[in-house]
Amino acid sequence: MHSQDLINQFIELRSRNVTYAQIAADLKINRNTALRWGQKHQADILALAAVEAEAVRAKIFGSREQEIEMLAKRLQRLEAEIDLRNPRYLTHHEIMDLIRTTRARLDFLCAEPELPEDRTANAEPVPAACATP
Repeated sequence: MHSQDLINQFIELRSRNVTYAQIAADLKINRNTALRWGQKHQADILALAAVEAEAVRAKIFGSREQEIEMLAKRLQRLEAEIDLRNPRYLTHHEIMDLIRTTRARLDFLCAEPELPEDRTANAEPVPAACATP
């Protein structure tokens, strides 16, 4: 029987996309054991990978709320530009594309997260910038 500590190390390595062969060698376990653990703990591996990816993304791009605020300000500037439009640097079509793209990203970021039924109590609140007036 393997310790929970060893299994947790496996989950952490696998969430970083380390190969089964490399994990088996590093943890000194049979490759078939690694494959079995991969299937058995797939949900934990995916959850940890998502958390780590979110942390990297936040470090590089800032928080979700910061991105929403930045996109909302950009959208306001673009919409103001379209209202005052006397073609300068961008065509009307290019600005409309920017507005569409920015709105789509805001819609994506402001969407209510879909969580499994048993986790809805811990749902993240919708950022203030997304709240409809």
